[in-house]
Amino acid sequence: MKYEIKGGNFPIVICELEKGESLKTQSGGMAIMSPHVKMQTDTDGGVLKGLGRALTGDALFLTHYIAEKTIKK
Repeated sequence: MKYEIKGGNFPIVICELEKGESLKTQSGGMAIMSPHVKMQTDTDGGVLKGLGRALTGDALFLTHYIAEKTIKK
């Protein structure tokens, strides 16, 4: 995975993924994505782990983005 951080007060991260590579974000973490990326949302570790994150102010659900083919910017 290659990435680049752009911006000042409101930075963004632009990622280049190879086929099969993935990244994980909290809900609302992705603004734009390629049509060749598969998205899966789950509690990432079960309901209790998700609730534990939610109780500490984090997200209950996490989203996994998996590249189905190599993606270049």
